[in-house]
Amino acid sequence: MSGERFHSTLHRKDPLFAELTEHARFLALPNQSGKVPRMYDVSSITENPVLFKKTVLFLANRYRQLQPPPTHILAIESRGFVLGAPLAMELGIPFVLMRTQPPAPASFEDFDQERSLLPTIVVRNKSINASSRVVIVDDIISSGCTMVSAVECVNVVGANIVEIVAVCDMIEGGGVEVLKKMASSGGHLSVFTFFSLRNSLEAISYSKKKRKTWSSNL
Repeated sequence: MSGERFHSTLHRKDPLFAELTEHARFLALPNQSGKVPRMYDVSSITENPVLFKKTVLFLANRYRQLQPPPTHILAIESRGFVLGAPLAMELGIPFVLMRTQPPAPASFEDFDQERSLLPTIVVRNKSINASSRVVIVDDIISSGCTMVSAVECVNVVGANIVEIVAVCDMIEGGGVEVLKKMASSGGHLSVFTFFSLRNSLEAISYSKKKRKTWSSNL
């Protein structure tokens, strides 16, 4: 592992780090500036069964070693479900959906409904409680807005957040730093990502011969 205690990542020499970065693909999302934000595409893992299994087993082994272990896996709609569901099955613990729109009445929800920059995150009523020890899963951490809402949703019931986990964090988005400030203002938070991407807004050249121009920025 590498990184400070609040945020850890795989060491660059770890074989899994090499596999994840080698197979990583990014979605091209043109914006008004003409640049192309590079958002990590979690299908890089799901379309590779061997790598998918290795990734899930790595996380399962990570959390099996914790004492006390997590009691629930919470995953953010919708790409967080991709890793969250198999991880919960491997650990044999409940898988809780964190939805960006409330599908059913709930007695608690994210405090930030009136703040337009933050999405509304809710979970099913009574799916977790103050004694729960949860891991929050998503595919990436970029600006951190969605994850902040997820954390605050969990805080409503007083559950303990064991760790926040994502495949990739976009350093330029600043999301990890936002979560770090949130932790420093009160409450324990720990973040794990398999790797970090320094520049998420650099334009990609889609060449048939060279599609991995991002690699020099890892």
